[in-house]
Amino acid sequence: MKVWDEHNPDCFGIGECALFKGLGADDRPDYEAMLQTACRGIDRIDEIDLSTWSSIRLEWRPPYSICSMADDA
Repeated sequence: MKVWDEHNPDCFGIGECALFKGLGADDRPDYEAMLQTACRGIDRIDEIDLSTWSSIRLEWRPPYSICSMADDA
């Protein structure tokens, strides 16, 4: 997953969402739909309930926070 600031495209981060078939609670039929929801709603990601989606919740934060930190600098 690549996340960037459209006003500052040089500010971007890359993360990975990995699903291990048969392992973990994220292995369910609606995984891809939730991943698409998270990617399409990245600008309002805090409003999306990812509490039961650990592989998505944990992996979007690193790339997203890079640009957030740059905005704070």
